[in-house]
Amino acid sequence: MPRNPPIRRLGAFAVAAAIIAPFATAASTPAPNDLPSVNFSKMGRVVFGGEFAGLDWFTSQSPFAVRAADNGTIVSYSATADTLVMRADDGTVTPIGATNDGGRISSMCWSNDGILYVGGEFNQFGGINANSVVSYSPSQAKFSAMGTGIAGPVETLYCDDADHDVWAGGFFSAPESLGNVGRWSTETSAWAAVPFGGLNGRVRAISSSLDGGSLYFGGEFTTQFADNSNTTARTMASVSIAPPNTITTGDSGYLVPVTIPAAASEFGGLHINAAPATNQDQYNNADSIVCPNTGPWLARDASVATVNILGYSYLTGSGIRMSNGLVGGRGTTSFTVTTLPDNTVLTLKYTDPVTREIKTCSKNCPLSVDPNVHAQDFLFEGGSRALTGFNIVLDSWQGAGAGVNYIQLLSNGAYASAVSSNNQGFCGPSNSSIHTIGDWDNANAPSNISGTEQGYMSSTVPVNSPSDTSITLYPWVGSAGFYKIYLIIPGCNNIGDCASRTTVDVAIFPTEGGTPYTATINQRVTEDTEVLIYDGLVDASNTTFNPTIRVALPNDPAKVGSSNYVVVAAGVQMQLTGLSTGQESSPGSSSSVSGGASGSQTGAPAPVTTVVGQSTVVVTPTGTQPLTTVIGGSTVIITPTATLASSASSVTSSGSIIPAPTSSGVRTAFGVYEYVRSSRNLNAINALLPNQTETGVTRLGFSLDVNNNQTAARDFQVTTIVPADNLVLVGGSFKTRDWSNIASVDKDSGIITPLAGQGLNGAVAAAVTVGQYVYVGGQFTSTVNGGDQLNRLARYDVGGKKWEAVEEGVDGPVTDIVPFKDGLLIVGNFSNVLASNGSTPTGGYALYNTSTSKWFNSGIVYGTATAAAGTDTNAYFGGRIRGASRNAVNGVASLSSKDGIGHISNLEGVAFSNQGSAPAPTNPTRRSLTARWLSRIHQGLVERQAAAQAAPYSEEPVVAPASLAGTYWTNSSNANTMVTIMGGNFSQGTGDNLISGVAFQSNGALTGPPNPVSGVVRALEVHKDMLYIGGSGVSVTGKGSSFLALNLKTNSWKEPMPPTLSAGSNTTVNVNAIKAQIGADIIIVGGNFAQAGDLPCPVICQWNAAKTQWTRVGNNAPSAGEVKSLAFNNNSTLVAGGSFVIGGKNVYAARYTFNDSGANGAWEPLDGLPGPVQSIVMNDHNASNIFAAGFDASTAKPYLQHWNGGAWTEQNSSLLMDGTSIENLAFVPLSKEHTARGSIENNRMLMATGNVFLAGQGNVSSALYDGSQWYPYLVGSSPTGDMGTGSSLFWSESNFSFSLSSHPYLARGLVVLVAMAIATGLILLIVLLILLVAFCFRRQDRKRRPAQDMYEKDEARSEVSSTHNLIHSHVQTALEQSFAPAQYAPGHHPGAAMAAAGAAGVGAGAYAQHRAAESSDSHYLDAVEYSQPVEAEEYGAAGSWEGSDEGRETVMRYDFCGPELQSGELSMKAGQRVIVLDDEQSDEWWYARDPATGRQGVVPATYVL
Repeated sequence: MPRNPPIRRLGAFAVAAAIIAPFATAASTPAPNDLPSVNFSKMGRVVFGGEFAGLDWFTSQSPFAVRAADNGTIVSYSATADTLVMRADDGTVTPIGATNDGGRISSMCWSNDGILYVGGEFNQFGGINANSVVSYSPSQAKFSAMGTGIAGPVETLYCDDADHDVWAGGFFSAPESLGNVGRWSTETSAWAAVPFGGLNGRVRAISSSLDGGSLYFGGEFTTQFADNSNTTARTMASVSIAPPNTITTGDSGYLVPVTIPAAASEFGGLHINAAPATNQDQYNNADSIVCPNTGPWLARDASVATVNILGYSYLTGSGIRMSNGLVGGRGTTSFTVTTLPDNTVLTLKYTDPVTREIKTCSKNCPLSVDPNVHAQDFLFEGGSRALTGFNIVLDSWQGAGAGVNYIQLLSNGAYASAVSSNNQGFCGPSNSSIHTIGDWDNANAPSNISGTEQGYMSSTVPVNSPSDTSITLYPWVGSAGFYKIYLIIPGCNNIGDCASRTTVDVAIFPTEGGTPYTATINQRVTEDTEVLIYDGLVDASNTTFNPTIRVALPNDPAKVGSSNYVVVAAGVQMQLTGLSTGQESSPGSSSSVSGGASGSQTGAPAPVTTVVGQSTVVVTPTGTQPLTTVIGGSTVIITPTATLASSASSVTSSGSIIPAPTSSGVRTAFGVYEYVRSSRNLNAINALLPNQTETGVTRLGFSLDVNNNQTAARDFQVTTIVPADNLVLVGGSFKTRDWSNIASVDKDSGIITPLAGQGLNGAVAAAVTVGQYVYVGGQFTSTVNGGDQLNRLARYDVGGKKWEAVEEGVDGPVTDIVPFKDGLLIVGNFSNVLASNGSTPTGGYALYNTSTSKWFNSGIVYGTATAAAGTDTNAYFGGRIRGASRNAVNGVASLSSKDGIGHISNLEGVAFSNQGSAPAPTNPTRRSLTARWLSRIHQGLVERQAAAQAAPYSEEPVVAPASLAGTYWTNSSNANTMVTIMGGNFSQGTGDNLISGVAFQSNGALTGPPNPVSGVVRALEVHKDMLYIGGSGVSVTGKGSSFLALNLKTNSWKEPMPPTLSAGSNTTVNVNAIKAQIGADIIIVGGNFAQAGDLPCPVICQWNAAKTQWTRVGNNAPSAGEVKSLAFNNNSTLVAGGSFVIGGKNVYAARYTFNDSGANGAWEPLDGLPGPVQSIVMNDHNASNIFAAGFDASTAKPYLQHWNGGAWTEQNSSLLMDGTSIENLAFVPLSKEHTARGSIENNRMLMATGNVFLAGQGNVSSALYDGSQWYPYLVGSSPTGDMGTGSSLFWSESNFSFSLSSHPYLARGLVVLVAMAIATGLILLIVLLILLVAFCFRRQDRKRRPAQDMYEKDEARSEVSSTHNLIHSHVQTALEQSFAPAQYAPGHHPGAAMAAAGAAGVGAGAYAQHRAAESSDSHYLDAVEYSQPVEAEEYGAAGSWEGSDEGRETVMRYDFCGPELQSGELSMKAGQRVIVLDDEQSDEWWYARDPATGRQGVVPATYVL
């Protein structure tokens, strides 16, 4: 009686090992309990691929489910209105309510009383009437109107829990408000009065100060402040800055002494010599001569002394201040001054200390010795002079000798060098300073004075990428007065940069509270030039203000003759021209008053005299238009901005404009308002606010107002205000010369500080403070000055004063950011979050963990969100949202089982972008939306049937990212690491890191082939470490196309590639399926092609990997058409599905059997299908149990049919609605049995993947079929919220069992313990049985004496028989391996213990396992034949186990081979000769030898004839 092959089972320890090493994935989503329970764990690693952005389990609430009438209780998404959604803690996104059609949501806030407030522009919300604002109670699931609402759009809401208010801002009229601001009391549930009336423009932001004492408002409004009580107001009267008891001459007391640079030697080599000096150490330091309060210096007794101050950089001075060195009755009585380098004796003008008359002198100028006179001023006759130094001879003295306390060079009025080090005084710090934006370098060049140099600053800016480049000079001005301000420009001839010189914009801020002036200057001057840029009243410097001159590269510079612009500046010179009484109007006023001591001056700017090269022009800035003058190729433009703006300006120490009182006594602030809660009786909308209510934020508003008046931009606005420490950060859409779109202001002092990089290069929409960071979102991509990519989302380190990227940002504008749990909820008009390893689709919202600085797997919504709010558990956001998915998987997802429940998760490391490996379709369409292509196929089929030509498939474009095929490979070179291989239309990374078309995922990382694959990959197969790739338009540059081969071990393309597949005219090559024949080197390729290399081989062809050649499959192989799907029955029978021609007739499915002899067989059409096949699969590898899915050739209706070996039968296709397209069929095991129906067993179901439209249930991407009923299963969704398409299902366990005998629900640790206990118990039981048998044998041996020759082969053997020794040896081995600590290590498979026991004739039944066959659409690891010679010591050499010739020869009935074979087992194939050496030790395992190779080992007895 023939015996059936025994079922080979995985040993208990192997099961435990498999459970210990699960497939590691990210956070997952469990399946609902009402879905069929698929046991994915049996299948190993399971991946589901297709064209989708999100993937979910089907529920009755799925967006594509068919719903019964809900009477309005079920909320759905709207394509024509904004929808409010809630994201629960488990990631589920649920629509709560929607506006009326065309309505919008723009703001929301969460109140601590458990109410959500929503604002926008709508008249209905959640089914109730509500005007622009509504409240929602989650506990009651109820919307409520807020009184009569608000008439107009609400742009912002702030929940003021401390005062039990909800503040609304926008552009509206509201109850108890004068406009644009509303206040709802949560205590009285009524509108309350706004304590400051309201605001006169659109309000876009409301927030609170950190201490809660103030509310900040931002937007597009203005507030006005009266100046009659301004505590900062002061008169600009000239005040002498000369030291007390100084005898001044003319206006010398108002002149700032020239700063002797501390770093003078860097550019000028400054030397101070005084000789002969006294020998008294405390009085002989020459440096003290130029530093007040460090002297005096005394000459040698009774000696004429010379003081020499010399440098090689020129200084400009108008006189000197001499302080006598009166020590012990001595002192200088006369002196003489000689200038350098011309050695001219100067004529000086001075005031007689006694008569107060103005006198002159040249030699022996008198110096007072009156101890009550601290110093005397001597002015140069003829005005200021440029000099490099001077000699002062102390001609005469009184007492023992001459002496000097100090000598100072007096400026023309004030001076600031553009070189920062030159503003650092030799005698101590100077109050003049500079501030630069951009890259600036110190340099020096020859000056107009022979042999001298001047320092200057230079900035080089590429013409093709101009940036904000400026230098701002802050000269310290000692006294208010009338000044001429000159910009000093070094000549380009001496520097050699004339071709790069261009125009610059110059802005002058002369007074605190005065009007800014601008001019455009051409810097292409050949010689050193002083350009007059201002003539008028200038305020004195104080602790918060310096007159400011800003030189900047304009937006549209003059063209240059090189690739770079060069901007230069040496400094600014201020010449005092008159004194101020303090009664003059500020610049820009029309009134005029008497001037100071030097004559009459007007408050308006005087005519401007400008010197360019050797030419002079006088410009009088009258009227309202700029005046342009061209002189010798140089252009000077003076813009009288005082006539262009109503508000005046000044500058803070940071260089930002702060308006000052105008002639009308009113100052205007734009865009910001701080309401201090302690203030009372205010009217901010149409009345003047008292100056006492001005704050630091108000000063920023003054600056914004000036810049708003000077810009033509219409979107000048503030959209967010957030406090951070002592600062307030204000963001929006605005630009000044020093900062753009965001700035910080000290809330107390009002000092405005540009943020790093001078702000951001795009509008800011939202900001929130978290710890030391302020997170900012908007439309920017970097800072104004460039640098790191910020991509619309960034954080500012307040303490470190630097910008940092938030991961890699997002790919669209951000509209709102709110705190949520341990991070941030971010919403906007974006689709993907960006990270260093690629992008992840999230739709219009994202979650960011501020602790880990990583994105959180938030799922995906389809559409854009505009506003958000967060609670302790749930997140709320709203906008034009069309749908959502809990799992953002971007074309590929992992399916797994845990405790009997299915889970969806994304593959770690996979972050495919929207850019595919194939060119994007011009007008992509969705199969889920139309069945028109089926009609076209039907029409083409009817037209061609008469000619027996197969109808071509009409391929829909594959929209990236899409994963269409997959397989697995074990990397034996890397600890047997399992590698997931995916193919499709996708890409990830850029440049050298680009992964395209084919990707490998392992250990949480994604890699790719050495060269990116182009085209759409539709088929993959691994055979003996070689990956075969096919698809549509598939190619690798320089390697091959259509059908590719990659060596996985070396990660290198096969050389040479298989000859290319080609198609006929007007068609393209499609490779749809690739299958390897098990146990052979044959690769079957199916698709749409005409020949392989030079071989005509249409539709289906085989590649012989060993012979590296193409051959046809069968004598009557298909002659035309296309194969869509292939399935193998182990290694002998191949089934093909598609639409092709065999023997002159149309065929949709056919079967081919391979002959053992290798001779070609014949294709057998499986007639009876109604139309083309899209997918075909065998049940349990049974060629007489086949399922096929396709569409009817006559009606284009979808079908599913079953082949029972003789005929096809319909499988409830009536539930498949028009438009259904099933692209993949596969049988999956169940965790719980179902009632067996039709031809499908109770332990499995058929999974149909594609676009499946089930009547009465809904549309899904994958459905299960039990032989009678359909079950919606997986729902994919596209980035637009439409139905997504499933394409592939592949798994790693090639021969999993459908058996329900093993319990899948135990915890892994418990399974391990149970397995160990069972194995140990079985082994102990077996040992007892063996010992009992041995005892019986011993009793028999004692009764009868064995033959003497039985022991002649080995006289030293013990009396125990060879059988007993062998049994004892293998039992001991099994026990040792059962308890070995390395039982799970590679190479120590736990099944080896059972193999050892099996060799002894025990436990073989538990050790052997038949690997159940599965779907042809799966992709497996190739079986690796394993056998090895048996070591002599392993089995001994006695008895019938000895390899003698006494065995009998027979033939193997079945294949006994594969990777699961253990040590000691003999690999054999069906039909091979085998010599049985021992069939007595066990009824189930026989010891045998392969006569062809001499290998020995055990084989299952039932596998042998």
